Amino acid sequence: MVEEYWNLMLDITRMIYKKLIALRLMVEEY
Repeated sequence: MVEEYWNLMLDITRMIYKKLIALRLMVEEY
């Protein structure tokens, strides 16, 4: 049960990280 929670947290963290990188790339294009 704890492992599932950790996997969920890792997935959410990856999604947020990817979004932050995408936003940074968009800002740098200007």
